[in-house]
Amino acid sequence: MITSLNSFRFITALGIFLFHVSTNFVSADDSFFLKKIFDGSTIFMSGFFVLSGFILSHIYHDKDFTKNKNLNEFYFKRLARIYPVYIFITILYFLLFPRIDIEDKLLFILNDAFFMQSFFENILFIGINKTTWSVSVEAFLYLTFPFIIIIKNNRLGLIIFATILAVFSSLNSIYYNNPYIYANPIFRLSDFIIGIICYSYKDLYLKLNYQKFIHLATIALIILICFVSQENRMSFQIFTIPLFGLWIINVFHSQSIFYNNSITNYLGLISYSFYLWQTSALDLTKEIEKNYSHLNSCNLIAICFTINLVLSIASYHIIEEKARKYLLKLKFNYSKKN
Repeated sequence: MITSLNSFRFITALGIFLFHVSTNFVSADDSFFLKKIFDGSTIFMSGFFVLSGFILSHIYHDKDFTKNKNLNEFYFKRLARIYPVYIFITILYFLLFPRIDIEDKLLFILNDAFFMQSFFENILFIGINKTTWSVSVEAFLYLTFPFIIIIKNNRLGLIIFATILAVFSSLNSIYYNNPYIYANPIFRLSDFIIGIICYSYKDLYLKLNYQKFIHLATIALIILICFVSQENRMSFQIFTIPLFGLWIINVFHSQSIFYNNSITNYLGLISYSFYLWQTSALDLTKEIEKNYSHLNSCNLIAICFTINLVLSIASYHIIEEKARKYLLKLKFNYSKKN
């Protein structure tokens, strides 16, 4: 994994974290401008999906997915990467933080276990662990990736298709403000495909002048979109997606210490766990808030971040990495025998 991209992975997870803590612990009276920016930072989910397409293209751009062996290997590695810690957190959250009636629990468990929650609108709001809908989307994107790579030579067609999806996302968000568009796997294909396309054209960026200015301008525009979007999370998708693509290309080529250092690289490694534990960290912080009402928003955010970080570090080392390596070892031994 490229260090700078690993660092950017944590930036996307942090953006979503800021949204969650803002909606739970920050009022407009605390900081009007920061509140508006944090409430709009849900757009960093687009950054995550664009990054996912970009990174997978970097790893598998020359892989022949018409061969069953390569296809099976890809799916197994992706499943080993995301499933163990995901299902552990889902079950644990289900046991410790029940949100739903007993008669509905079996249905929700099945939906979560098979990555189906993002396909049903009601699951987004009352699912076992609200943050895991994005893993459902990610699993769907993984499913489509080999087929997109097979047809990636038709770049114009992919760009047109992704643009149409982004336009529909923007228009439906503006006129109907339906939050389910935000979690719909089909609409998230636009983010993912643009990430794949951006990887194909990444070297053209090196020919541009004023790269530092472009980098800063891109970040400024994304912050501006955070400020003005808020409730209409997908209303600027037609601009948000390519801006994140441009930012990622810049990060890919960047030699800046901001993106290339051991701290942000490590945070990037644990970012998947950091994202998955957010709902649990929020609920634990709410319990603390009940007993210590004098705590202000800054205190609560710091507590929530610390809880989330500690859980993420433990989760990454004890579950995520060990389970992934164990499954890959099993697969390797099985392949040798056969």
